[in-house]
Amino acid sequence: MGEQLTLVNDDLEGVGVVEVTRIEFTTFGAVPRSFALAESEGDASIEEWRAGHRRFWEGDGLAVTDEMPVMLIYFKLVSAATHDPMSSTK
Repeated sequence: MGEQLTLVNDDLEGVGVVEVTRIEFTTFGAVPRSFALAESEGDASIEEWRAGHRRFWEGDGLAVTDEMPVMLIYFKLVSAATHDPMSSTK
């Protein structure tokens, strides 16, 4: 715990820093609803969260089962970019 990780955008530019506050090991089928909602990806239910993550990982060729081990990483935001990344011109 306490490790700080840099967040990057699609151009690999640093946009923020998070600090790991907790790590849990569980199975894909046992991921709690509270964790799924904390991701704030717009999923309305744990079932929707699981379906979206299943599609993502299976798209990378990983067979996803409810028994598959997963690591849940909890974190807090330490700092965020002070500029608006959408205002950049290239």
